[in-house]
Amino acid sequence: MKQKLMRKRSSAFALSAIAAAASTFIGGQAFAQGQSIPAPDDAKAADQQPMAEIVVTGSAIKRVDAETAVPLTVLNVDDLKAQGLTTVEQVIGTLSAGQSSLGTSQAVGNSTGGASFVDLRGIGANKTLILLNGRRIANSAFDSSAGDLNSIPMAAIERVEVLRDGASSLYGTDAIGGVINFITKKDYQGGTLTLGYDKPQHDGGESRNANIGFGYGDYDTQGFNIFAFGDFEKQNNISGTQRDFNGRFPGGLSQSPFPANFYQGDGSTIGNPAAADCSSGLYAIPGGDGTSCKMVTSKFVDYIPESERASGYLHGDFKLAENHKMSVEYSVTRSEVKTLIAPVPYGLAAVNPTKPDGTPNPYYPGNSGAAFTPNIAIDGGYDGSAYFGDLDGDGVPDPLTGPGYSQAATGCAGTTGCTLADIGLTSGAGTVNSSLQPGFVWVNWRDVPNGPRGDDNVTLQQRVVLSFDGTVGDWDYDAGLMYNHTKTDEKLISGYGSGDLIYEGILDGIINPFGAQDEAGTTYLDSAALPGTVQSATGKVYSGDARISNSDLGDWFNAGRPAAIAVGVEVRREEYLQEANYDYAFQVSASTGIDPNLHNEGGRNIYAAYTEFSIPLHKTLDLTLAGRYDRYQDFGSTTNPKVSLRWQPIRELVIRSAFSTGFRAPSLYELHSAQTYTNTGNISDPVDCSSSTPTYCDTQFVALGGGNEDLKPEKSKSFTLGFVAEPVKEVTFGADFYLIKLTNLVSYLDEQTLLDPENLSWSDEYIHRNSNGHLSTVTQVCPGAACGYLDERNQNLGAVLTDGIDFNAAYRIHTDYGLFNLAYNSTWVHRYNYQDYQTGPWNENVGAYVGSGPIFRWKHTMSLDWKRGPYSAGATGYLKSGYTDVVTSNDPDGHKVGTYATLDLHGGWEPLTGLDFVLGIRNVTDRDPPLSYQTQVFQSGYDPRFYDPTGRTFYIRGTYSF
Repeated sequence: MKQKLMRKRSSAFALSAIAAAASTFIGGQAFAQGQSIPAPDDAKAADQQPMAEIVVTGSAIKRVDAETAVPLTVLNVDDLKAQGLTTVEQVIGTLSAGQSSLGTSQAVGNSTGGASFVDLRGIGANKTLILLNGRRIANSAFDSSAGDLNSIPMAAIERVEVLRDGASSLYGTDAIGGVINFITKKDYQGGTLTLGYDKPQHDGGESRNANIGFGYGDYDTQGFNIFAFGDFEKQNNISGTQRDFNGRFPGGLSQSPFPANFYQGDGSTIGNPAAADCSSGLYAIPGGDGTSCKMVTSKFVDYIPESERASGYLHGDFKLAENHKMSVEYSVTRSEVKTLIAPVPYGLAAVNPTKPDGTPNPYYPGNSGAAFTPNIAIDGGYDGSAYFGDLDGDGVPDPLTGPGYSQAATGCAGTTGCTLADIGLTSGAGTVNSSLQPGFVWVNWRDVPNGPRGDDNVTLQQRVVLSFDGTVGDWDYDAGLMYNHTKTDEKLISGYGSGDLIYEGILDGIINPFGAQDEAGTTYLDSAALPGTVQSATGKVYSGDARISNSDLGDWFNAGRPAAIAVGVEVRREEYLQEANYDYAFQVSASTGIDPNLHNEGGRNIYAAYTEFSIPLHKTLDLTLAGRYDRYQDFGSTTNPKVSLRWQPIRELVIRSAFSTGFRAPSLYELHSAQTYTNTGNISDPVDCSSSTPTYCDTQFVALGGGNEDLKPEKSKSFTLGFVAEPVKEVTFGADFYLIKLTNLVSYLDEQTLLDPENLSWSDEYIHRNSNGHLSTVTQVCPGAACGYLDERNQNLGAVLTDGIDFNAAYRIHTDYGLFNLAYNSTWVHRYNYQDYQTGPWNENVGAYVGSGPIFRWKHTMSLDWKRGPYSAGATGYLKSGYTDVVTSNDPDGHKVGTYATLDLHGGWEPLTGLDFVLGIRNVTDRDPPLSYQTQVFQSGYDPRFYDPTGRTFYIRGTYSF
């Protein structure tokens, strides 16, 4: 057997600077290979140590670690835990290259299944590849587009390597934004137990966590090692009412309030018993006549949802023979996310003047003995002819009841022989209702008596890996089989009811839409409650991979280093299924927006081959050539190259550059998800919104979303150029310029973009108004002539062009007062231009909320850590630059969201060997998130995609290792 090449360092810089070239630093020591710069007294001894060959993220070739030169950020998990960061979501939030961290808070009001994502460079979470020990994790079951961070077994993780450069040649052509590789502990022996508790200064948001690990067996002497880790986290919710900044912007205003608004005729005259002051959480409709109200719904919404997460990780290494190893890996995670949003709104519900038994309806405005005196005149002669058409051709208008049926019938107004199908009602969806009485009124009511809508998302994720690695002659090999399975169930646990029963109860005078319920109303609402599982999703991935590499092909150009090569293949099968529980989903469709016919299913095979070739051209210059061939069952084949150069003209300086192309086939979900009607966020229609038609102001419209089987693949070109320098042993600094151009972007046009007055010249193509020229606000009218909707289906938009610079610096010094580490990381975005459509103009997104969000110009992280004997302490500061907020009626010129900075402090004590404690404070200054008028998500007053509403938080951790 050939002796593997070992080489001593020629200087301390050979290890420290090049290791720094492969990394940036966060929270103290975080070097590319987990090695620290030798102290002055240790430098000579370190020079005598042989360098082991390893594989780092971004390369398939085993190398001596001093030779690595990829733009890699390495996060040491132990250092991050000392800062109070114990969840994957929190850890990823420290990355300056990440424009947003889409965490569990995004499950509030959205069908994400409680998944958590990360978006490097702001080009989409589906273009950031997530790995566990170098192999893909499963994508979220609910949309199959991006890896769910909740599946990572955090207790078993040793470090996180973040490749800030596309790695299409090795991991996949879809790694356009970058790669995040979570690497578990190796050859772990002994045991550990950690307990932690977080307590915010303000109400809500407490969290507890515990993890335990145990390992046995020395691989080198006993031929095996087995270890297991378990992790548990419990997060309490933070509701909107528990933070003062909830009320600084009345976002989430709804025209279905409690008590209800009521109206008749064409809806131009609207009343509410709480008008005109509209107190108790109600607001007068802007531009209205003072007779009706809107309701603030954000007070019911979770800022941070309640969640629990339990995970287990089992790993075994077994020596089959000298230089031949078999490894088995199993991980399982169960996560549960419970969310609360505002109570169900019931729009266009009819109230008859009399009950079915002929007695006056006590909840009909104006009746003798009614619950309240109406504040607008009631026209008892109204028969609905202005609304309803003649459905059966007998010359008599035919009224309907049920969610949105009145608006549906407007598509048939003045028409003879109009059918249910013509207005979008199918068999069983609604029938002609002869019990609707002349003089009825409409109400828009929110079911506050039954409380907020509660959803429970339960996800179970499992992963099994069997792998073999070793050496045969001059060649190293690594091969493995993997199976990923993830399943998510969305359960409705409170606040939801049968729409048919609710509408009937309002019509017949059982439910009081204008105040508290009597005993009969309460009993009726209880009987209409319908908890249950509304939809489920399952994702499966089967894969096999193999690669061989040779790191010593000979020194071809007398460069002092050998050429190297790696060749690999991969086969992957992807499957997913998402479907609604039809019978149940149909009954609650009025309150969920989930199409009971929802059924998304797809599968495909993917085959790939790749190679990487490293050629030292000179003592100071290395060239790496790589390429990857992919063949998709549904998209054909693609070949993408990568070329990189590393130049070290002097000992203290390394310059590196790379160019690559990328290719991302649309996900199965983006292609095949069912096209269904749902609601937008709150927004105004610039065409119809006015003081005389406030119904079309600051409200939710109908949108058509779903897949598109005509999508084309996304393609990209990426370029990086950077350097790292170590002028003296203790100081390292560097910068990396990046440029990414992405074409055929797969996404959708959101309501902010489509209804922007400046975009109406081209966005009309995606705005489908009904036969009366309006957008609809009730999903039940769709499809049909009465359906006015925004087209938000997936499609190929234009291009994205972004570039910027990553900066990093580190200073490490030994003193008589202890060891100090100072680290700085930042990302400066020069531009982020995008097109809404392929021939459209370029929009600049940096420093401005455009489309669905902003791109931050600057993001910084700076830390100072100190350690002396059993004591340690540190401070970490985070900063995001400000931006111009979304343009709204509250601020037509765009509100300025200020720069946001927070400071964390922590201290540690190790009284006994193996026992240590950490105390800390996050957000020491108790900084509130900055005000934002965004309506992209349900939380209002700030943007939860970028800011944490928790406030000042105290935490304690205790760890015992043995």
